[in-house]
Amino acid sequence: KRFGHDIVDKAPDLVETYVSILESQPDRSVTICTVGHPHVLVHLLRDPRGEKLVRGKVHRWVAMGTGGWNFQQMGMSEYCQELLDKWPMPLFISPSGKTIKTGHRLLPQTPKTNPVREAYRLWNTGTAITEGRSSWDQVAVLFIARPELFTVERTGQVERLADGKVVWNPRVDRANHHLVTPKHSTDEMAGIIEELMARPPKK
Repeated sequence: KRFGHDIVDKAPDLVETYVSILESQPDRSVTICTVGHPHVLVHLLRDPRGEKLVRGKVHRWVAMGTGGWNFQQMGMSEYCQELLDKWPMPLFISPSGKTIKTGHRLLPQTPKTNPVREAYRLWNTGTAITEGRSSWDQVAVLFIARPELFTVERTGQVERLADGKVVWNPRVDRANHHLVTPKHSTDEMAGIIEELMARPPKK
């Protein structure tokens, strides 16, 4: 809960960061990707400069979400409906990743100096590096990098239920809401993601 209050406290600085970045970009060129709680996007839209820049500079928002975490926990619940109602640009929601386990296939064979390997080793009790961890974040980012691996459902709506959970409703068509799902099997997607995570840096 404190996390949400921290974001509110830091909102002016975070909005300024977004404004500075967006001002320097070509029109309709920016993809915003959130793999956590998108508090700051609400504050960005509340700021007249931010709202104008979102409409002019942002091409789309890709959000890892649905369910009850990113759009409900850490104080996000009180902002969720406002964000869904006011977000003016295309929204691509990516709920997949729970069964796509990565971190235990190729990462253990990479150098110990690999920060990705170290992050998996330190996560929770260290089981991520031996048993794998769900890959919601990576799936959302992969959609941006390799859209050909995904199916995009364009008839439906991202909506918030009475209990605060966010779901995809295929019975209501909202023109700028889209659902992203992998085309390939769980094992195939895990293999693609882990191969990318295990690659050494180019330099």
